[in-house]
Amino acid sequence: MSSWQRLDPTLNPGPVVRARIVDLDASARVGTDHVVDCWALIDTGASHSVVDNERVARVLGLQEYDRRRMALAEQGLVELPVYEVAVSFPDFTLPEQVVRVSGMRLPGPFWMLIGMDLLDRTRLELDVRGDERWLRWTPVR
Repeated sequence: MSSWQRLDPTLNPGPVVRARIVDLDASARVGTDHVVDCWALIDTGASHSVVDNERVARVLGLQEYDRRRMALAEQGLVELPVYEVAVSFPDFTLPEQVVRVSGMRLPGPFWMLIGMDLLDRTRLELDVRGDERWLRWTPVR
C-alpha cells in the first residue's frame, strides 16, 4: 500500500475514503451481516463520527448503545441514537478502532462521516496536484 492515496475525483465535496464498519455484537444475532464496506466523508467540522441509519445501522442490525444530543447545521439540536462499532480504513495503515457513532440519514453515496473523534488520533495530509487530490492518513506516533 502506498502512503499516498489518490482520491476519486467523482466523489465530491471533500476527501472521501473507503471504510469498513463492523458490528461488535454480531455474534449475538442470527440473520444479519456483521460487516459493511462503504464510502466515508472526512468531516473536520464534525465532533463525532456518524453512520447512516438505513444503510449501516439497519443492515447490520446495530443495537442502540445510548443517545447523544448533537447540534446540526440545518436542524438545530437533535437527539440521535449511538451505536458502538469497530471501524477500519482499508487503503490506509491505520489500526481498527472501536468508536461510538451517532446514527442519522446521510446524503449521497456517503454511509459514514468521519469526525474528530477518529481524526484526532491521526495525521491527515491533503495534496492537490493539478486536478488530482491525494491523501496521506497515518496514525499519530
